[in-house]
Amino acid sequence: MREVLTPALVARLPVAPGRTRTLYLDQHKDAPRGFGLRVTAAGERSYYLVKRALGRKVWCRLGDAATLTLDKAREAARAKAGDLARDIDPTAVNRAVRKRAAEERAAAAREAEAPTIAELVRRYIETRRLAPNTAREYRRTLAKDIEPSALGRMKAKDAVQADVRLFVKRLAARGKHQADRAFQLIRFAHRWGAGEEVAPRVMLVDRDPTAGVDRPTVKGERERRRSLINVRATTDTEAFAEVKKFWLGTETMKAVPRAYVRLLLLLGLRRTEASLASWDDIRLGGDAPVWHIAAEHRKVRVTRRDPERDSLDVPLPPLAVRILGELHELATHAPRVFPHLHHQAVTESMRAHTGIGDIALHDLRRTCASGILRLGGPPHVLTDVLGHRQRGLADSDAVYLQGRRTEEYREWLRRWAVKVEGLAGGAARVPLVRSKRRRG
Repeated sequence: MREVLTPALVARLPVAPGRTRTLYLDQHKDAPRGFGLRVTAAGERSYYLVKRALGRKVWCRLGDAATLTLDKAREAARAKAGDLARDIDPTAVNRAVRKRAAEERAAAAREAEAPTIAELVRRYIETRRLAPNTAREYRRTLAKDIEPSALGRMKAKDAVQADVRLFVKRLAARGKHQADRAFQLIRFAHRWGAGEEVAPRVMLVDRDPTAGVDRPTVKGERERRRSLINVRATTDTEAFAEVKKFWLGTETMKAVPRAYVRLLLLLGLRRTEASLASWDDIRLGGDAPVWHIAAEHRKVRVTRRDPERDSLDVPLPPLAVRILGELHELATHAPRVFPHLHHQAVTESMRAHTGIGDIALHDLRRTCASGILRLGGPPHVLTDVLGHRQRGLADSDAVYLQGRRTEEYREWLRRWAVKVEGLAGGAARVPLVRSKRRRG
């Protein structure tokens, strides 16, 4: 439609019947060809310059009629028409202006958030669904290694590879495994932050300073295959020789650490699963004695949602019941089964008394599994013994595959305990040394 636009007319021109928008071309003598007012059914009134140029029909928005006067709009239209005559696309210019404005807003939003690396790691830990032991270890690494460091106090947007390498180098001087854990946690946090929006299409972090930096792994580190079982032996005497040496050597250890390491060997527990146990978790009486491990003390869980199903009940063979019963007689009023236990001190004592200088606490768990396998235990029972999720199962399968093979699990732990007791030649029945501490 064509009209001689005036301010009064601009304010009251309607949308044509049956249309969602109408363009009124201005017929004023000062208006360039193609200048007009577009009115929409939603009530928007905007000035446009519409011309065929650059091989297409160009719609150039000049501004809102509520904020731009008619004279100013005509002046802007003449300038845009001149640009089109010189093959300059004003819409491209507008897009560039809008892009710069969006980038500036994104930078302002990112600057407003701008977490330090320590804050980024803390957000990652708080928002992720982590196993309790993993979350506890992450928080310890954050508090001990990342927060006090110069890298931890640095803004995540400012950190570069050189900063990460310097952090790793300094921390590795205290411990290479320690440095590796901290480095991996920072990498996980940055990868998580790259997918977190702080504004539309503006991520919490826009780059990862750990990219291109190698993990500070330990070359030639101790291989995670150590077991007291000689898997290549052709006879049981040779295969279980180190198990016998270990068991007899632990006789001279103090009562509590001796019971601790022997139970790790007999039951295949993780050291944290055992060390965090309370006497309320253990039932020694009845026909089916059991050690209950709560979900929050486990590393691997099935559902991560149901504490009852994520917990684990470990059947106790008679030898384990006897060890725990004798230990309970020495217990004070402390609720923990193994109070004041220091893993490094226990490891050093175990190595000194057994004469096996390269044995670690986790190797006892591996020995238990290897021993049951040597005795003929089927792989599915080893999955129960180790408390692992069955390989190849999706999370959804846990909804259908409920329950455990408790009796078969109990039977193979019993056979393994009988084998160990037989290797010790009765030494397994030697009672714990009595303590003068007050009994609970």
